Amino acid sequence: MQFAQLIKNNIIYFNYEKSVVAYGFFVYNSKYTSKIVLCILYYYVI
Repeated sequence: MQFAQLIKNNIIYFNYEKSVVAYGFFVYNSKYTSKIVLCILYYYVI
């Protein structure tokens, strides 16, 4: 889960509140589409 950690760190670096929402969204959808959510969050942050 290196990408997840990287995304979490990047989001926290930019905005703490957004990190909570995005990370919670990731955890909520990790059961179904973890990789897709990772890509979306990664590109959304950058």
